[in-house]
Amino acid sequence: MKQLNLLALDFGEKKIGVALKRSGRQESEPLGNIKSQGDIISKIIHLVKSHHIHIILLGYPLLEHGKKSATTAKVEKFSSQLLPCLPQNVELKMVDEAFTTQQTILRLRALGKNERFIALNKDSYAARLLIERVMDHEGI
Repeated sequence: MKQLNLLALDFGEKKIGVALKRSGRQESEPLGNIKSQGDIISKIIHLVKSHHIHIILLGYPLLEHGKKSATTAKVEKFSSQLLPCLPQNVELKMVDEAFTTQQTILRLRALGKNERFIALNKDSYAARLLIERVMDHEGI
């Protein structure tokens, strides 16, 4: 298994959930949310540099049978704005985010988290789930 620092982003119109997987650690960690307003790119670049990120995993929302939605187009636009701003050694990967929010809500409820906690944290925990998926399927 490669030793890489991963940053996952669960893109939303109001906020972007953020999670981090540090090299050498088994578990990823939710880092909270970034409001989807203002200079989002600068905030992400700051995270990339401060955590020495190698790969950014960006949740890619597709409908059934791989069809694109209005949100898919927004994520594509966002990725096209983010990519040229990234340091050259940082890779941007689109990751299928199908049902991550629903799975996250179920997991948090199973852990006994209340609805307020879930509402505030579901996006960063969904980003964490993106990391799990990539690690499980690609062995990163």
